[in-house]
Amino acid sequence: METEILPNNSMMSYSYDSNGNILKKSMEYSTESYTVSTSASSYDIYLKGVSECLEQVSFPTWTELNGQDDIEWINGEKVAPGV
Repeated sequence: METEILPNNSMMSYSYDSNGNILKKSMEYSTESYTVSTSASSYDIYLKGVSECLEQVSFPTWTELNGQDDIEWINGEKVAPGV
């Protein structure tokens, strides 16, 4: 699954099959603003609306230097139902 935060504070979530084809696309809205700081040495990312049947969510991270050659997948932690 991949999530895109849009300028109107909505989130577009995409689910893909093993070949990279989109299986499902859904839009969600939030009353809270999303803040991402590129100057922070670390930051927290929250994914809302996670199905209870999912066992694991991983977030890709990488540095700006040389593109995504140093990509690392960080396993998320459940902090609340659906988050």
